[in-house]
Amino acid sequence: MAEITKKLRYRRAGVNYTIDLYDSTGDVGNDYISLRVDGQTVYARVGDISDEDASHLRVRKSGSTYAVLKVARQELPSGFIAIFDSVCPQGWTRETSFDGYFFRGASAYNPTPQGNPGHSHTFNPGTVYTSNSTEKYDKIDTNNECPLASVDHNHPFTVPTVTSSSGSPLPPYINIVFCRKN
Repeated sequence: MAEITKKLRYRRAGVNYTIDLYDSTGDVGNDYISLRVDGQTVYARVGDISDEDASHLRVRKSGSTYAVLKVARQELPSGFIAIFDSVCPQGWTRETSFDGYFFRGASAYNPTPQGNPGHSHTFNPGTVYTSNSTEKYDKIDTNNECPLASVDHNHPFTVPTVTSSSGSPLPPYINIVFCRKN
Protein backbone atom coordinates (compact mmCIF):
# COMPACT_ATOMS: atom_id res chain seq x y z
CA MET A 1 0.00 0.00 0.00
CA ALA A 2 1.31 3.45 -0.87
CA GLU A 3 2.14 5.98 1.77
CA ILE A 4 -0.73 8.05 3.07
CA THR A 5 -0.37 11.46 1.42
CA LYS A 6 -2.87 13.52 3.43
CA LYS A 7 -5.47 13.28 6.14
CA LEU A 8 -8.99 14.65 6.02
CA ARG A 9 -9.83 15.98 9.46
CA TYR A 10 -13.32 16.72 10.71
CA ARG A 11 -15.01 17.37 14.01
CA ARG A 12 -18.37 16.02 15.14
CA ALA A 13 -20.02 16.52 18.51
CA GLY A 14 -16.79 17.91 19.92
CA VAL A 15 -14.67 14.89 18.84
CA ASN A 16 -11.91 15.11 16.22
CA TYR A 17 -11.73 12.41 13.52
CA THR A 18 -9.39 11.71 10.59
CA ILE A 19 -9.72 9.90 7.31
CA ASP A 20 -6.60 8.65 5.52
CA LEU A 21 -6.23 9.90 1.93
CA TYR A 22 -4.11 8.04 -0.63
CA ASP A 23 -2.42 9.04 -3.87
CA SER A 24 -3.57 6.03 -5.93
CA THR A 25 -6.89 4.29 -6.60
CA GLY A 26 -4.98 0.99 -6.31
CA ASP A 27 -4.64 1.73 -2.61
CA VAL A 28 -8.35 2.16 -1.95
CA GLY A 29 -9.98 -0.53 -4.09
CA ASN A 30 -12.88 -0.16 -6.52
CA ASP A 31 -15.12 1.99 -4.33
CA TYR A 32 -13.70 5.41 -3.52
CA ILE A 33 -14.22 9.16 -3.61
CA SER A 34 -11.64 11.52 -5.04
CA LEU A 35 -10.75 14.97 -3.75
CA ARG A 36 -8.52 17.72 -5.16
CA VAL A 37 -6.21 19.06 -2.47
CA ASP A 38 -3.55 21.65 -3.34
CA GLY A 39 -3.66 20.59 -7.01
CA GLN A 40 -3.23 16.90 -6.18
CA THR A 41 -5.94 14.25 -6.50
CA VAL A 42 -6.26 12.04 -3.44
CA TYR A 43 -8.61 9.15 -2.70
CA ALA A 44 -10.57 7.77 0.24
CA ARG A 45 -12.18 4.37 0.30
CA VAL A 46 -15.95 4.06 0.73
CA GLY A 47 -17.77 1.05 2.09
CA ASP A 48 -20.71 -0.22 4.06
CA ILE A 49 -21.95 2.05 6.84
CA SER A 50 -21.62 -0.88 9.29
CA ASP A 51 -17.90 -1.38 8.46
CA GLU A 52 -15.68 -1.17 11.55
CA ASP A 53 -13.68 1.57 9.77
CA ALA A 54 -16.76 3.63 8.77
CA SER A 55 -16.58 7.33 9.52
CA HIS A 56 -19.56 9.61 10.05
CA LEU A 57 -19.22 11.00 6.52
CA ARG A 58 -21.68 9.54 3.98
CA VAL A 59 -21.80 9.42 0.19
CA ARG A 60 -24.91 8.63 -1.86
CA LYS A 61 -24.62 6.88 -5.19
CA SER A 62 -27.41 5.35 -7.28
CA GLY A 63 -29.83 5.49 -4.35
CA SER A 64 -27.45 3.74 -1.92
CA THR A 65 -25.64 5.30 1.01
CA TYR A 66 -21.98 4.51 1.71
CA ALA A 67 -19.61 5.51 4.49
CA VAL A 68 -16.26 7.14 3.82
CA LEU A 69 -13.85 4.76 5.57
CA LYS A 70 -11.23 6.06 8.00
CA VAL A 71 -8.56 3.75 6.51
CA ALA A 72 -8.34 1.91 3.19
CA ARG A 73 -7.96 -1.66 4.36
CA GLN A 74 -8.06 -4.05 1.48
CA GLU A 75 -10.40 -6.92 2.25
CA LEU A 76 -9.03 -10.40 1.80
CA PRO A 77 -11.49 -12.87 0.30
CA SER A 78 -12.95 -15.65 2.40
CA GLY A 79 -10.77 -18.75 2.04
CA PHE A 80 -7.56 -16.74 1.63
CA ILE A 81 -4.66 -18.58 3.33
CA ALA A 82 -1.90 -16.64 5.05
CA ILE A 83 1.18 -17.45 7.13
CA PHE A 84 1.52 -16.25 10.73
CA ASP A 85 4.24 -16.63 13.34
CA SER A 86 1.81 -17.29 16.20
CA VAL A 87 -1.90 -17.98 16.68
CA CYS A 88 -4.46 -17.06 14.02
CA PRO A 89 -5.98 -13.59 14.45
CA GLN A 90 -9.69 -13.02 14.98
CA GLY A 91 -11.67 -13.85 11.83
CA TRP A 92 -9.21 -16.58 10.78
CA THR A 93 -9.19 -20.35 11.36
CA ARG A 94 -6.12 -22.62 11.70
CA GLU A 95 -5.55 -24.67 8.52
CA THR A 96 -4.31 -27.88 10.19
CA SER A 97 -4.33 -29.93 6.97
CA PHE A 98 -1.06 -28.19 6.00
CA ASP A 99 0.77 -29.14 9.21
CA GLY A 100 3.94 -31.14 8.59
CA TYR A 101 4.18 -30.50 4.83
CA PHE A 102 6.35 -28.47 2.49
CA PHE A 103 4.73 -26.68 -0.41
CA ARG A 104 5.60 -26.78 -4.08
CA GLY A 105 4.13 -24.63 -6.81
CA ALA A 106 2.09 -26.44 -9.46
CA SER A 107 -0.40 -25.66 -12.22
CA ALA A 108 -3.26 -27.20 -10.21
CA TYR A 109 -4.05 -27.77 -6.53
CA ASN A 110 -3.62 -31.33 -5.24
CA PRO A 111 -4.46 -31.83 -1.54
CA THR A 112 -3.04 -35.39 -1.46
CA PRO A 113 0.27 -35.46 0.47
CA GLN A 114 3.25 -36.34 -1.73
CA GLY A 115 6.81 -37.52 -1.02
CA ASN A 116 8.26 -39.57 1.83
CA PRO A 117 9.37 -38.47 5.29
CA GLY A 118 12.65 -40.46 5.18
CA HIS A 119 14.59 -43.18 3.42
CA SER A 120 17.40 -45.75 3.76
CA HIS A 121 19.41 -47.89 1.35
CA THR A 122 19.87 -51.68 1.39
CA PHE A 123 22.85 -53.40 -0.21
CA ASN A 124 22.55 -57.19 -0.57
CA PRO A 125 25.34 -58.62 -2.73
CA GLY A 126 24.33 -62.21 -2.09
CA THR A 127 25.50 -64.74 0.42
CA VAL A 128 28.71 -66.43 -0.75
CA TYR A 129 31.34 -65.49 -3.29
CA THR A 130 34.52 -67.38 -4.09
CA SER A 131 37.87 -66.29 -5.40
CA ASN A 132 39.47 -68.85 -7.74
CA SER A 133 43.11 -68.96 -8.66
CA THR A 134 45.53 -71.41 -10.19
CA GLU A 135 49.10 -71.06 -9.10
CA LYS A 136 52.01 -73.09 -10.46
CA TYR A 137 55.07 -73.86 -8.38
CA ASP A 138 58.29 -74.60 -10.14
CA LYS A 139 60.39 -74.85 -7.06
CA ILE A 140 61.37 -78.22 -5.77
CA ASP A 141 61.92 -78.65 -2.09
CA THR A 142 65.03 -79.94 -0.40
CA ASN A 143 63.93 -83.53 -0.91
CA ASN A 144 63.84 -82.93 -4.62
CA GLU A 145 60.11 -83.23 -4.61
CA CYS A 146 57.45 -80.93 -6.03
CA PRO A 147 54.51 -81.46 -3.71
CA LEU A 148 52.42 -78.57 -5.09
CA ALA A 149 53.11 -78.35 -8.76
CA SER A 150 49.65 -76.94 -9.43
CA VAL A 151 47.08 -75.92 -6.87
CA ASP A 152 43.52 -74.95 -7.63
CA HIS A 153 41.91 -73.45 -4.58
CA ASN A 154 39.02 -71.30 -3.42
CA HIS A 155 38.70 -68.57 -0.81
CA PRO A 156 35.05 -68.50 0.27
CA PHE A 157 33.77 -65.40 2.01
CA THR A 158 30.40 -63.98 2.98
CA VAL A 159 29.34 -60.37 2.52
CA PRO A 160 26.51 -59.51 4.89
CA THR A 161 23.46 -57.52 3.87
CA VAL A 162 23.93 -53.91 4.89
CA THR A 163 21.19 -51.36 5.52
CA SER A 164 22.19 -47.75 6.01
CA SER A 165 20.85 -45.87 8.98
CA SER A 166 17.78 -43.80 8.28
CA GLY A 167 18.50 -40.10 7.84
CA SER A 168 16.29 -37.05 7.72
CA PRO A 169 15.90 -35.48 4.27
CA LEU A 170 14.75 -32.21 5.87
CA PRO A 171 16.79 -29.03 5.41
CA PRO A 172 16.90 -26.52 8.29
CA TYR A 173 13.43 -25.06 8.84
CA ILE A 174 11.20 -22.93 11.08
CA ASN A 175 7.64 -23.71 12.13
CA ILE A 176 4.88 -21.41 10.92
CA VAL A 177 1.10 -21.33 11.31
CA PHE A 178 -1.26 -21.43 8.32
CA CYS A 179 -4.61 -19.69 8.78
CA ARG A 180 -7.65 -19.43 6.48
CA LYS A 181 -9.75 -16.25 6.32
CA ASN A 182 -13.32 -16.93 7.48
